[in-house]
Amino acid sequence: MAQITNTLTRLHKIAERIAQRRQQVAEAIQQGVAPEQLDAAVLAVRGAALTEKARFAIDESLAQHDELASAYVAVRNALAAANVQAGVSKVLAEQESLKRRITLLTAIKDSQLEAASPCEAKGIFEARAGTEDTSRRGLYASMSVTFLCADRLAHVVSELKQAEQALARLSDKLADCNATRITVEIADSVAADLGLA
Repeated sequence: MAQITNTLTRLHKIAERIAQRRQQVAEAIQQGVAPEQLDAAVLAVRGAALTEKARFAIDESLAQHDELASAYVAVRNALAAANVQAGVSKVLAEQESLKRRITLLTAIKDSQLEAASPCEAKGIFEARAGTEDTSRRGLYASMSVTFLCADRLAHVVSELKQAEQALARLSDKLADCNATRITVEIADSVAADLGLA
């Protein structure tokens, strides 16, 4: 058995490579045992080679697929245990919560950009009434008016800034967690196949 020591981030990439290689082997197995459309002459010439190809697919490639599957499970199990120990799930949950808060606070802040306060709106409406354009459209045209007072909006902006800073700190914490190094044992043949040995 080969012992692979690497960071959690790198081991995730290794797990992906194992899964991709396993998929390639699975496809080769299916091709190796797939029925062929042959005539009598081709069967006579290629029959033995096709039988050997099917035998190899089942005897050799299926064993390789199983080794890759075992290696994948070993890496994923080691990652799961290390993620729990490092607190990755907790950090990811906190990140998700902060991202939702940031989305909400940003939406609140952005919704206020083009809106006038009630006092500003009243002044605009009064100014319209004093113009020559006394048509119904000019006098009664609507406008966006916010009822969120300036100090509450400032509070929202402050909360947004704090949430963004907290998210940056959590991202750093997650990077530190993913830098944790662990050792995983996988079959020598799999390590060699993936260029890890």
